[in-house]
Amino acid sequence: LEQPIAEAQALLDATTVSADGKDVLSNEQWVSQADHDALASAIADAQALASSTKAVSKTAVEDQAAALAAAVTAFKTAQKAGLKDAGTRIRLRRT
Repeated sequence: LEQPIAEAQALLDATTVSADGKDVLSNEQWVSQADHDALASAIADAQALASSTKAVSKTAVEDQAAALAAAVTAFKTAQKAGLKDAGTRIRLRRT
């Protein structure tokens, strides 16, 4: 579970939360707060199971891995490109 947790956390960290994407540059991804919270919750659940000091069944680990994978898929589906123009800068040289 540790690798999928790390990958999910990296995805979460790389995505901005926005209400409508207007405050996010067009070359960046954003999601709503609800989408962010859903993945954060799935990560927390997986971390809790992975760090449990109690004996954990193989089925429980597999179920948690599947739940995390489903949350990541839903998160990726919810990601959208930002709407804020990054702008282009043109440098003029004096001759």
